[in-house]
Amino acid sequence: MILLAVASFLLAAEPAPSPQPSPVVVAVAGLRPTAGSHVSGEARLTAAGAKLDVTITLDGVFIPEMQYPASIRTGGCTNAAAPLTVALRAVQEGSSRTTVASPTVAELLRTPHSLRIMDAGGTRMLWCGEIVMPGTKRPG
Repeated sequence: MILLAVASFLLAAEPAPSPQPSPVVVAVAGLRPTAGSHVSGEARLTAAGAKLDVTITLDGVFIPEMQYPASIRTGGCTNAAAPLTVALRAVQEGSSRTTVASPTVAELLRTPHSLRIMDAGGTRMLWCGEIVMPGTKRPG
């Protein structure tokens, strides 16, 4: 009787879910402070199927209500007039995560692109980093 109950329990139990693969980091941007800021950070771009997850993390203490506009721009950090490629979610409390369908990783790495974070008013660049493959550096 006990053996039958155990067998019945084992057959009814659902199989353990397969472990999810770790996200693959396909590009990074080391975010350097500009305009007198002393806070630095990093952006990690990971494959999310056909889309791209952009996760921004800044090291520092932030006023919770403040939101800092973020974007990916065509061109390097030294190009103040670099055209907008895609707007990202604003950085709040030092972090942001955005999933985008375009541009592709190949498009971002084919020509120079930078990730920029502006002041709350969107008028002054506070952080910037060139988007590169992990382990490489692109002059900016």
